[in-house]
Amino acid sequence: MNDDHPIKIIDSFEGRSVDSYYWDGDTITCKIAEEPLVKIDNETHNYNLHFVIGFTNNGIDKHSIEIIIDSHPEFKHLVPNQIYSSTSLNNTFSPEDTSIDRHELGYKFKITVPSKSTIYISNTMWNPLTRINTYFNNLVNNSNIESLNYGTSVRNNPLMAYKLFQIRDTNKPLILITSGFHPAEGDSIATESIAESLASNSLFCADQYDFLIIPVVNPDGFQAGLNGCNANGINFFWDFQNHNLEGCPEAYYLWKLLKQFPPNIYIDFHSYSIQGVNKIFGPYVKPTILYTGLQTKKSASKLASSLQTIPGSKSQSMFAPSTLSYKITKEFNTITFAKYHLHQDMGQHGMRNMAVLVLQKILESIKPVELQNQILYPYGLLKKTIIAKSMQACFVKRYYGLTAIKKLISGKTE
Repeated sequence: MNDDHPIKIIDSFEGRSVDSYYWDGDTITCKIAEEPLVKIDNETHNYNLHFVIGFTNNGIDKHSIEIIIDSHPEFKHLVPNQIYSSTSLNNTFSPEDTSIDRHELGYKFKITVPSKSTIYISNTMWNPLTRINTYFNNLVNNSNIESLNYGTSVRNNPLMAYKLFQIRDTNKPLILITSGFHPAEGDSIATESIAESLASNSLFCADQYDFLIIPVVNPDGFQAGLNGCNANGINFFWDFQNHNLEGCPEAYYLWKLLKQFPPNIYIDFHSYSIQGVNKIFGPYVKPTILYTGLQTKKSASKLASSLQTIPGSKSQSMFAPSTLSYKITKEFNTITFAKYHLHQDMGQHGMRNMAVLVLQKILESIKPVELQNQILYPYGLLKKTIIAKSMQACFVKRYYGLTAIKKLISGKTE
């Protein structure tokens, strides 16, 4: 585009995510920025889905432009249901009134930039880091929620947790709630809503539990506009490198925090975005063989069944040995609902309400006494038997064997 054209793309801002781009008249073609594929546990995960771009209009008139998104080759078939926008990085992005059409490179749409203004555009309900931090700072200043800095990220951003206890009461079960492993998913909306509900004492039986909330596990990803990785290119949801201080301090310091506060229940929110209605919201649950003790197995099954009563919810079985979800159960015997997927098609209001409903279902379906003596030694009193260790180890070996065979067969058929 000519230098005298009123519309300019913003080349640097918090959360910007786009690779190369070029103008052709009033049409700009933007290539999705690529991150490393996650190859772990004989599986490959691709998170190259999202963009966040910004435009300014210095002219005295509003101006319309067409945007063509050059999608990753694996996702050329995906066309989002919605484009989102905001005039400020202090706001969560909201639906933009525009139609989206297929294009040979991916898809295209038009936007109008008002005169003398700035607009940020995305294919996801982007929730900027600055806004999230401000939201939780306000909660800390106006409620009984306390902040806890548990470490620093690769780029020296503070790693922040928020707790609803001053001194940990081990007679109360601890519920850990996280979001923000994958910044582009907008799932921190869930932890915001839950924190607000807990601060207002509006949840049934919440006073019988302690809570630890981490809305942004991956702050560098938010800052740099990454889909799933930290600043060193590690997608530490799938590859939770809890011993790698230099390469993945986010995982290292989170693990250190959990050893200080071993949780009884872990809920980790994520969200589908452009994947469409074929993706159904609900949690990933692990096989009960991975839990130690009959009571913990019963509690895990009971909680999973309760979550299935939420209309439209569908759980998926997941076992991934390199994830926090597996490691936290192996180390502490924590009951996990990791990768609890919401869906952006619910809208911001729907996602907020659903997150609170998930926690309410958990609080209503189990009594704190059922979670007593759950945490493994040396963090708690429960000791894992040799038989339990052997059965769990065999399960893991069987998993690796089956996935290796599956990968080998898949490679031969490609």
